[in-house]
Amino acid sequence: ATHIGGVTIHSWSGIGIKEKLSSGDLLANVGRKKIRKNIERANTLIIDEVSMLSGETFSMVDEVCRSVRENNLPFGGIQVILVGDFFQLPPVSRGKERLLFAYESDAWKELNPVVCYLTEQYRQRDKIFLSALSAIRANTFGESHRLSVLSRMREYEDVPKDIPKIFSHNVDVDKINAEKLSGLPEKLVSFRMESIGPKALVEFLRRGCLSPEQLDLKKGASVMFTK
Repeated sequence: ATHIGGVTIHSWSGIGIKEKLSSGDLLANVGRKKIRKNIERANTLIIDEVSMLSGETFSMVDEVCRSVRENNLPFGGIQVILVGDFFQLPPVSRGKERLLFAYESDAWKELNPVVCYLTEQYRQRDKIFLSALSAIRANTFGESHRLSVLSRMREYEDVPKDIPKIFSHNVDVDKINAEKLSGLPEKLVSFRMESIGPKALVEFLRRGCLSPEQLDLKKGASVMFTK
């Protein structure tokens, strides 16, 4: 989204983290200069990962667009392009209650979008692996898929050395990286993060930065750049 100046739908529409919109909320949104500008100027609204958007939130965005544009067509007459896979991530929820998918909302039904299915797979060419992925997606994972996955399993010690490894916790990543770095014969050189600017903003950026505050390197180390 950053490449095309995109933002979250919650920020763009001004609904923020609200779960319901009162008439007062709608009036406030209509009066906000930035939100009016967003919605009045929009010709096309593209919502990515739409499966993560609850029916309630989808309806709120529709309601705000109609109010700001003073147009009772779905989304105030803005062309809407929805992208996503409803077999993947479900709507974001703070609690355990079941949230409606976007397509279950009245706003979706009134919008009545043309549905286009992508049938070609470009990300994977391994038919066995693709079969397992498709079975997980459709909840049809069977014994043949399980055996296929098990046949690929190895003890950690038997994993080839020069392949990427993925871990669920950063502490495990840091441990492996430190081991690799210590195995290099060259001299260790350390670099400290530098920053300028308002203290609160600097602290916010520091907390969200993927790079370490102290970067230890050796000649011959593999380096990944973060932005």
